[in-house]
Amino acid sequence: MMTFVFGSLLAASYGFVPLFTLIFCVLGVVIYAWFFVQLIEIYSLFFIYENSLAMEKDITSFTTINRSRQLFKGVRRFVVKKIILAVCATIPLTILTLLL
Repeated sequence: MMTFVFGSLLAASYGFVPLFTLIFCVLGVVIYAWFFVQLIEIYSLFFIYENSLAMEKDITSFTTINRSRQLFKGVRRFVVKKIILAVCATIPLTILTLLL
């Protein structure tokens, strides 16, 4: 919505309403996608810490988070791609359940 408002204000000055609106909408989607991927990369560091915390005795949460980070050191991009794929696969089902 904000991109539409800024695009309309700039376009009114120059007379290119559709062009500026399209540019700002595409820019907004790109920025949103970039932030989404960055959040998933941060989340991937803490992806598997629950298993060792639940299975072992006398272990702290700090130790399990460090183990999780060490496990995903080489395969972090692969895990991020799988999380994004899972989110993209469930978006249509989420939209469908909201509509019904």
